[in-house]
Amino acid sequence: FGKEIWEGDVIRSWDFDDCQERKCFDQVVEFKGGCFYPVYQMPESEFEVIGDVYSNPELLKEQP
Repeated sequence: FGKEIWEGDVIRSWDFDDCQERKCFDQVVEFKGGCFYPVYQMPESEFEVIGDVYSNPELLKEQP
C-alpha cells in the first residue's frame, strides 16, 4: 500500500447496493491472519482512512 494502515483505523469505502445506488460504508480495520481486513484486497482508490477508534470513537456510531 501507499497508505499507512493500522489496526483500529476507520476507513470509508464505496460500493453499490442492490438497487445499483452508490453507498459509502465505514469499517474498522482489523489485523487477522497476517492481513489488514477489510482493505487487504481493495485498491487504494476505493477507500480512505477517516480516523481511528481511539481518537475518533464517534465514528463507530451507526450510519444512517
